[in-house]
Parts: sequence; structure tokens; C-alpha cells
Amino acid sequence: MIRADPTSLQQVFMNLALNARDAMSSGGILQFALTRVIIAENERPPLPELPHGSWIRLSISDNGIGIPENALRHIFDPFFTTKPFGKGTGLGLAQVYGIVKQHGGSIDVQSALGEGTIFRLYFPELSSQEKVTASSYPASIPHGEGEIVLLVEDDSATREALQYLLENQNYKVYTAQDGIEALQLYDQPGQHFDLVVSDIVMPAWVD
Repeated sequence: MIRADPTSLQQVFMNLALNARDAMSSGGILQFALTRVIIAENERPPLPELPHGSWIRLSISDNGIGIPENALRHIFDPFFTTKPFGKGTGLGLAQVYGIVKQHGGSIDVQSALGEGTIFRLYFPELSSQEKVTASSYPASIPHGEGEIVLLVEDDSATREALQYLLENQNYKVYTAQDGIEALQLYDQPGQHFDLVVSDIVMPAWVD
């Protein structure tokens, strides 16, 4: 067990999974692996900044095209991206890095062209006493009561995943793939939305 914000970690997993998908345009294998790593006081840690103790390591790997060596040192820099213009904002991995650090963890990446990529995320494991305290307060996910949500997202995989999650939480979901379609739905006579969930950055559509 770790102490973490579920929504933030969902964002981390989604960002890394979508990056892996983009790196495997012809298909491939995406793997998530969870491991406990115990670092003794006299042992060399897997990352220099990790102190001794018990850590939970999440490894996310793909067998895609890989990342060039000269790009690896900048991979977590804001607005840095290896994707074509209009395909990425360069903020996804910066957000991942920030969220992991906010949770007291660390992250590294290993990649080579043509050999795929693996991200390793380290989170401090809860102590035995913390686990007892945490388990006595089970988290409950609030469900909707049929509220109507307008979901605006240009990436089809992300849009479908978010729609699935919201509908499972008992929300009625309308989807739009861009701002123009969203406004058309929003302005329909008699239409009402309780909430609009929208991507921040979407391609511009010009007639």
C-alpha cells in the first residue's frame, strides 16, 4: 500500500499508456508490473535520490519505436516533445514527473531506438501502522445520479475510456471530438448539461 491520490495516479497511468500506444502505431505489447523493492542501508539504490527503506515500484513498458538518446535527458522538461507538430503538447510527462514527486517518489526512464521504453516509478511503501490506519478507512467512489455530462476530447481512445468510466459511475454522457461539435450539442434547444469535461489543448479546425 502507498499513500496516494487515486485521481492523480489515474492521470499518470493514462499519460504513460497513451504515450506507449503512440509509440506502437502498428501494434505491440504494453505491460504494467508492480514490485516491492527493499533498499538496505548498505545497498546501492536503483536511483541515487532514493533513501533506504521499502518502496513500491511500478514499471510501465512497451516494445515500440523507443526514444532517441539525445531526447532522454529532456523527456520530463515542460513543452518538450518528440511527437509531430499538433500531436503532443510536451506537458504529459512533465505532469507525470510532478505527480510522482508530489507523492514523495522518483521516476526514471530507459529506452533505445527500436527496442521500446520502460518507465519505473518508485513510491514509498506505507509502514505497518500506517497500513492499519489506512485500511480502517476504506475509500468509496461517489456515484452519480444520472447527471448529464458533455465530454469534449479529440483523441478517440481517451474519449472512449473517459466515457466508459463516467457511464460506469452512473452519469449520462454526450461526447464531442472538437469544440465546434461541442458547441452544437450545447446549443441544441432543450438540451441541458450538468457538467462539461473538456480537453485543454485540441487541434484548431479551420474551414
